[in-house]
Amino acid sequence: MKRTIAQWSIFSTLFLAGFMAFLILCGEDNPEQPMSDTVFFGLKLAAGAVLYFCVIAGKYFNHRGLLPEIINSKKDKQED
Repeated sequence: MKRTIAQWSIFSTLFLAGFMAFLILCGEDNPEQPMSDTVFFGLKLAAGAVLYFCVIAGKYFNHRGLLPEIINSKKDKQED
């Protein structure tokens, strides 16, 4: 039970960090309060780096068995 909670905690943390990075990466500048190009592209670069880190960390944790097994019901039905 503790292992399952730990697995879902790791999965949730990676998902939330990746999702927030994706939102920042896809976001636009506020026209009423423009920021400099350096800051804008710096934020995009940092968000891309966080998203890349989440993918690499997810692959590592999955390889080590630290992420939960997600069951795809459609795939299971096709195998039967």
